[in-house]
Amino acid sequence: MGNENQRLESLQQLDDEMLDFARGDAGVRIHEAAKQIVEKFPNDLVTTSQLRALGFNIPLTKRYLEFTADALEQEPEPPPEVEKKTEQTKRPRFSASHRHDDGQWVVKFEYSGQNYSWIGQADNLKNAMIQAWQAYFS
Repeated sequence: MGNENQRLESLQQLDDEMLDFARGDAGVRIHEAAKQIVEKFPNDLVTTSQLRALGFNIPLTKRYLEFTADALEQEPEPPPEVEKKTEQTKRPRFSASHRHDDGQWVVKFEYSGQNYSWIGQADNLKNAMIQAWQAYFS
């Protein structure tokens, strides 16, 4: 492909810098893999997932793609977007419940943005929590 593949030529100019890029020969190996991808598919992006599939770890692939972004004529991959939870949790969140000396339980919990409190008799913590829930949602 020679002069037709500018990206490959730009990568080849970085060959000498790859010896010190990573421990052992990882820098050289990832660079050779990227050059092969660019040689076969001159117009395609080189991605983290392609390099991961060849056995390279995530930190190395990200560092390599950032280092070679200009030669590859591509922007480094942005981190994946994490979906933000927009709806409130549908499960109650109980605070630490405690038992008074007279055997009554104090149970507090939050559900759908509201706080609830219950005081009553129960044999154990589990039953106290169940009764607290049922007092409001039965």
